[in-house]
This record gives sequence, C-alpha cells and structure tokens, in this order.
Amino acid sequence: LTLLAMQPFNRNLLRKRRTRAAADFADVNFLKQRAVELLADRLMDLSHTFPLALDLGTHRGEMADAALASGKCGAVIRADLSAAMLYKQHGLRVVADEEALPFAD
Repeated sequence: LTLLAMQPFNRNLLRKRRTRAAADFADVNFLKQRAVELLADRLMDLSHTFPLALDLGTHRGEMADAALASGKCGAVIRADLSAAMLYKQHGLRVVADEEALPFAD
C-alpha cells in the first residue's frame, strides 16, 4: 500500500452520518454557533477583505452567513460532504470532500 492509497477515515460512513445529522442539526448546534460567534468576532478585527472565501464543512452555513454579514467577504462558497447539509442554504454551494477539493490551486 502506498500512502496515497491509504484512507484513514471512512468517507462514505462520514457522509452518511452527516446526512443523518442534517435533519436535527439546528437543534444541537449550540457549540458550532459559539465557535461561529468567536470566529466572526475575530474576522471583524481584520483590516483585509476577501473577495471569495470557502466555508468548508459548512453544516448549516452559520459561518458563511456571519462572514457575509460582516462585510469582510464578498462571496462565500459553502462546501460540505453531505448534500443534505447544503439543502436549505442559498448562494454558492458545492458537495465536496475536504480530502479532494474540486478547486484549482
């Protein structure tokens, strides 16, 4: 086996778990919401603005929404392994595995 052939995490199982969690995630996302508040506060401290940002593992888009509301990001691509997590979101969305992003360098 080469290092490239090894997959330490079962991506299909993770996708299935995220899809199952999508239905109830809004009821249990208090920890994610607190992390978003802290990150958004730090984003406001930056003098730089970003024309495009990536919210990788977006869940329900809390961080993308905060980044857009801050005025520090012109657009945010919301990416998640599970299409169900992206279902009710708006804007630029892509189902993507963080292990193999579909973007150019």
